[in-house]
Amino acid sequence: MLRPTHLLNLACDLTSSGFGQRQLMYEYYHGGDPMRIRAQHYQRADLQAGNQMIDRLLSADNANTHE
Repeated sequence: MLRPTHLLNLACDLTSSGFGQRQLMYEYYHGGDPMRIRAQHYQRADLQAGNQMIDRLLSADNANTHE
């Protein structure tokens, strides 16, 4: 007799764990080393807009404390 829990386990096995592992292996072997890719994104990121925003916030804060 097929129980609902058996169907749930089958659905979970078919959709999540096996697919997730295959996707992870595909991304690792065909996309490259995830840590190296993350480091390259960090090195190539344009941080100028964020740095300018921080500079404006800090200069506004310094102007308010000296008054």
